[in-house]
Amino acid sequence: MAYSKSFRPDATSFEEELCIHEMFPKVVCRHDNIGLDLIPGMLEMVEEFRDQTAGNKTLYVNSTHSTIETLHRLPVFKDLAAEIIRVARGFMVEYGYANHRASDLFMAGMWFNHSSKGNFIFPHIHHGGFLSCAYYLKADPEKHEVLFHDFHKNIQEEPAEFNARNSEVFAIPCKPGRLVIFHSDQPHGVPLQVHEDEKIVVACNMILKNVPKDQGRMA
Repeated sequence: MAYSKSFRPDATSFEEELCIHEMFPKVVCRHDNIGLDLIPGMLEMVEEFRDQTAGNKTLYVNSTHSTIETLHRLPVFKDLAAEIIRVARGFMVEYGYANHRASDLFMAGMWFNHSSKGNFIFPHIHHGGFLSCAYYLKADPEKHEVLFHDFHKNIQEEPAEFNARNSEVFAIPCKPGRLVIFHSDQPHGVPLQVHEDEKIVVACNMILKNVPKDQGRMA
């Protein structure tokens, strides 16, 4: 890392002693090629529900979030839900949760959004969830992306240049079969779409079963 000489009273010793610690990582799980064989059937069912979508002040897209939030109980989507739970439980264990706690994870709600030119989603979190996900049925990785935000960084003043250490936004391209899992309190959104290419995404919330504290179990 280069520093201006005006900020280095003793350049040699400064560089020898310099150590930048990266603390408290935020993580997002990305898993590709999930449920590819299920996509045709899910797209057919999406067509059946297109006239039952609505937007709101956060979701400026066509969504079943407020109309049909139980897709995981329907054929085809039920199989997708099982795959999502499988991957999410594996993510929990990799993150550091005990195996028995990962087995307490279950699907709480599932819906879909479809969007085209002029649509966007404001940065938001999923209240009441533990893990949330986005699974893409139709998308172009060259044109569609989901953004994750850190609103608590660089509060006083933004840096002159953004890099991996100070960035406030992390983008993941969207493509069919890609599953993205994250903690529900992680702010995320979708930028304004400037092209006509449609994107269809299945979103969900997962929660943990309540376990009495006196039932201490070992992994």
